[in-house]
Amino acid sequence: MAADKLNPLTILAIAALAFAGSFGMHTLAPTLTGTILTLMLIPLAWRTPARLMARLAPIVLAALTIAWSAGILSGRPLGELSTWQSAGVEGLRIFAMVGPGAILLEGLDPTRFGQALAQKCRVPARFAAAMSAGLARLGHVFSQWGDIVFTRRIRGIQQRNSFALYAGATFALLVSTLRGAEIQALAMDARGFATAQRRTWVHSAHFTWHDAWGVGLGIVLLAAPIIATLVA
Repeated sequence: MAADKLNPLTILAIAALAFAGSFGMHTLAPTLTGTILTLMLIPLAWRTPARLMARLAPIVLAALTIAWSAGILSGRPLGELSTWQSAGVEGLRIFAMVGPGAILLEGLDPTRFGQALAQKCRVPARFAAAMSAGLARLGHVFSQWGDIVFTRRIRGIQQRNSFALYAGATFALLVSTLRGAEIQALAMDARGFATAQRRTWVHSAHFTWHDAWGVGLGIVLLAAPIIATLVA
């Protein structure tokens, strides 16, 4: 996957540039341009269809909701094409605003991200390591949730697909997360994160020519809506 070759800070830069470029999407031409460029990012961070849909589904739902609300609350006749064209622009702008970040974050490794923050941005090692550990634990939440639900089902604690089953699993996940955070904090203190001034890192955070291409891609996402507006 091409996104794996990028420095994590480059991925954040691409997402930030795409976010800034979305503010230039006020008409149909620049909005369609930004949407098409966002969809073209999918091959760069493709793993499995399920993981891609899990990331894009909330964004698509938000875009559809905003488009529907914009059409209903616009005060224009709902039977006119211009009403839903303006509403579609609002929805697609949301997709182009957060879509690149959601797609490329698939290649954001928590460990490399924390190391890049500490080495390139001079973030304190304790904060960088805690952020990396938190992101890593966040990635395990769904698998942990599945294990809890499966365990409670085979033990017959609640009926299958009942409200009590999911309510109990949610509480169990909360307790497990708090316990894990406590153990993690104690482990970090035992390794001297509270008092150490200098630390060594497993990986060196370097910027390569892949990152140069990534920054160029971010600039395209930033400038394309503006260029499309001028051309239109």
